[in-house]
Order: sequence, then C-alpha cells, then structure tokens
Amino acid sequence: MITRLPTPVLFAASLALALAAGCSARPDSRSDPASATLAYWSDRPAITRVVATDYDELWSAADEARRRFGFDAAMTDYRGGLLTTQPSISPQFFEIWRDELRTFPDVAESSLATVRRRIRFEFARTRDGRFTV
Repeated sequence: MITRLPTPVLFAASLALALAAGCSARPDSRSDPASATLAYWSDRPAITRVVATDYDELWSAADEARRRFGFDAAMTDYRGGLLTTQPSISPQFFEIWRDELRTFPDVAESSLATVRRRIRFEFARTRDGRFTV
C-alpha cells in the first residue's frame, strides 16, 4: 500500500533538499588560509572614503556609524587615528530589526553560513590639512 505524504511535508522535504544541494555546491571558503587572518582583511583597500575639515566631527560620525549598526568598540585610539570593532555575527533573514545587510545576496549568505563582520576606521591627515577616514 502506497501512502501519500501531505503537501506541506513534500514542500518541506523538497526545500530541505534544495538548500542542502545549494550548500554543498558552494565553494569552500577555507581554501585560502590567509583569509582567516585580520591582517589579510586590513591590508585590503577601503571600500569608501570620507573627507572632512574637522577631525572631531569625523571621529564622532564614525563612532556613531559603529553604534548605529550595533558594533561594540574593540580599540579606540583617538590620537593614533584608529577605531576598530569587535566581530559581530551578521543577521539572519528573519532578523528584520537589524538592517546592516543591504542586498539580497548578503542576506542569503548570512542565512546559509555564519558570517562575522567587523569595522575598521583609519583616520589620516591629507596634504591640504583636511582629514580622511
């Protein structure tokens, strides 16, 4: 005797198989051991740059951005021009109150694997006397 499975059970089973197939097809992120070090990511070029004439305002804006996205400060060197954060685990798709992920691929990646993010602000003085972060 053949029994029919209810439609929700079939849907759940097919979704689980699809997700498992998608996860196994992803490339291994541990292929480059250097990418597991902080120095590897710190040496990469900045994704954005902000220039201002007032160092205090620039520092305050960076610190506010850190707090706004829920990152805890790891190191604050005001005189040396460095502000770093503790690693934070990226939100899952159902954590709608956390809005640090902007694109669907970022949300999908964070939901399929644990992704830790950290922020590093480096402040410097430019030749014309302004400040950049």
